[in-house]
Amino acid sequence: AIKGGKGSVQSDMRFPAFASFSASPAGSLRSSGNEGYLGDSAVMYANSPRAPRSPVAGSLPGGKRLNVTLEGGGNKYDSPISSWLNQIRILLKGAVKGVAEVLEGISVIIHCSDGWDRTSQLSALIQIMLDPHYRSIRGFGIIIEKSFCSFGHKFHDRLGHGLVEGSKRKEISPIFLQFLDAVWQLLVQFPEAFEFNEKLILLIAHHTQSCRFGTFLCNSEEAREKAGVFTQTDSLWSYIEQLDGRARAAYSNGRYRSTPKSTRIAKENLMLPILGKYSLRFFPALYAVS
Repeated sequence: AIKGGKGSVQSDMRFPAFASFSASPAGSLRSSGNEGYLGDSAVMYANSPRAPRSPVAGSLPGGKRLNVTLEGGGNKYDSPISSWLNQIRILLKGAVKGVAEVLEGISVIIHCSDGWDRTSQLSALIQIMLDPHYRSIRGFGIIIEKSFCSFGHKFHDRLGHGLVEGSKRKEISPIFLQFLDAVWQLLVQFPEAFEFNEKLILLIAHHTQSCRFGTFLCNSEEAREKAGVFTQTDSLWSYIEQLDGRARAAYSNGRYRSTPKSTRIAKENLMLPILGKYSLRFFPALYAVS
């Protein structure tokens, strides 16, 4: 839950359902996301389409089965890229809705049909837009750890780690990649708001697949605990934290303007992106490393 600054939880609460209205009844049939028990609380549907699942993972921009072309510096794009960026736009619009509710002092509870995919995306983006701490190098690692790793995002299934004959290929989905792309869109529109640059985003994307660190292994903290991940592997965040000098500078944003720490939401620190048809850009380097 993301709490606003005024009003009781009972009387001022919104439930952004980050799925289409038509998907909600289906969710109740398979015991996943459904809003039937919410009583008089307001429900908002963000109408977010599901991210591509395998075997259509090749429909990602830059996939080998696509002939992707760009025109006009990345502001005009063909159908596959347009479809991908439209999903990023819907994701960011959902986050903006959440920010608006919090600014009204309304507590927000977020969920999607699966519970740990678009919920993680949306929750993390809302907090990044609201709180400058999560735009720092350390804070960005914290928000990923909190909203994805600790929350139970199924990295093993979604990233397709350890696929063997009979594996659930249909579970593969670029949920986390979408989140990183959305953060990059914010970085492009607010170039002085982030302590890190796009190289840090690319580093994180690379290590989702490298398996060099234990951060993105398994489907949950419980599974990581049972597999000995915390004792037998290094953390990506520890690696990033210990970087110094030129190594750290490579991932730092020279245009960054830090903001004073505060326990209150300051409007001058808010991040509300422009989300018009041609406002988002294609990030080709992200798909080259992932």
